[in-house]
Amino acid sequence: MLLITLYIIIAIGATFIFIMHLKNIGISISTTFHVVYLVYYFIIPPVMLWMLDYTDMLSLHIIRFDFIANTTIEQRYLSFLLAAIGYVFFLLIFHAKIFPKKTETLSIGEDFYETKGLYNTLSNAGWVFAMIGIISFCVVIFELGGVSSMLAIAGSLRGYNVDISGNFSAIGAMCLQMTGFLFGAAICLISCRKKKKNISLWLAVVLFFLVLYLLYNQGRSPIVFFSVCVLYAYLKKKGIKESRIIAVFFVLAVAVILGSGSLRATLRSVSSGQVVELSLIDNIESTLSDLSYPYANTLNAMYFTEKYGFRFFKDYLLWIPEILPSRLLSLIGIQLPEAQTMTEIVSYEYSKGFTYLGGVPVDFLTSGYFQGGVLGAIVNSMIVLCLLRKMERIIDSLPKECSSIKFWMCCTITLAVVINLDPCKLPLSYLYLFILIFILRKQAIRMRLYRRIFRLM
Repeated sequence: MLLITLYIIIAIGATFIFIMHLKNIGISISTTFHVVYLVYYFIIPPVMLWMLDYTDMLSLHIIRFDFIANTTIEQRYLSFLLAAIGYVFFLLIFHAKIFPKKTETLSIGEDFYETKGLYNTLSNAGWVFAMIGIISFCVVIFELGGVSSMLAIAGSLRGYNVDISGNFSAIGAMCLQMTGFLFGAAICLISCRKKKKNISLWLAVVLFFLVLYLLYNQGRSPIVFFSVCVLYAYLKKKGIKESRIIAVFFVLAVAVILGSGSLRATLRSVSSGQVVELSLIDNIESTLSDLSYPYANTLNAMYFTEKYGFRFFKDYLLWIPEILPSRLLSLIGIQLPEAQTMTEIVSYEYSKGFTYLGGVPVDFLTSGYFQGGVLGAIVNSMIVLCLLRKMERIIDSLPKECSSIKFWMCCTITLAVVINLDPCKLPLSYLYLFILIFILRKQAIRMRLYRRIFRLM
């Protein structure tokens, strides 16, 4: 009970800090990271510990719940320590945004709204991303035998530990990684639809292929966050205050918690053809199972490193051979060394419990612990959070007309960092996002908008 009490005290204090943070600067990378970190590492843990240790509300037939219930006190306090360390460094690195002494107004002249430079950049990026995404996804559809065949076997292809080499050629496997460009295309085209002509037709084509991809992917997160992104842009254009938008999102979050399992069952029915009706408790258990895997990872951190050893930050270099099409290069006699990534390790360990895996990637804190224990978590937190601060400056320079792309980038970057921080996997999975940040940075510098919003006096 002492540990639960500590979690609750920090969660309450962190919530007040987050509200002040959100009030000061609105939605940004740091505020989305703040709330997601708070949920995964300070709200879910005490909820899980209380429900598993003091009630019979959760079924121990769910492998993740059974694992958490049987962890030792040492594992639980290590997880708490890692969460506290990460939060302290977040407050230190983003203190100027969270506790600003003075706000510097970002002056944007009328010439900014008259220029077409930014929207030309976004529309061009959207068209290029659309071509890459559509062609890549068409190759995937062809290799899986058409749309019907693809949707029929989609469920069996989910998961990091699933071997897809028998379903895809070397080129097909590479194209599968490139289908994420459809998201980049949709967001770019939505952002400049009102400013550029002939965008609506392209956008309709992209959305058609994107819906097909979401049915194939069968993941709930892409559907939820893409829908929320479009809704956010719509509400911003209607002039709705951000505080009211956040209230709407809070209601939607409750709805997602209560219906997450049903949504997954509906998506699975695309492959199985059968819809399974779930009770309210089933939906809550499904949501808690999904939200608790970062906490379960940190509980298991010592076991991972004892079995596989520390990685000593080699993942920041291993992404280079990982991003190369190894199967394609093997056809011409070039053999790349195989590197076991953190995501593959974590997914394999959970797969031994024969639980359903849509993918169990490595989270922010476990990724740091993998590098060198507690010291590795400290150094890794500093590196990642400093990079996030740089990205925030770029995204904050975007005008309010680009609210959809701004919100999408904030959510995508935050989720990639908090629940999927594997440097070997990120570059290829989010290649379109890195390209977009790069070109927006150049555009922002050209328009002299890349500057600090908060300055310490």
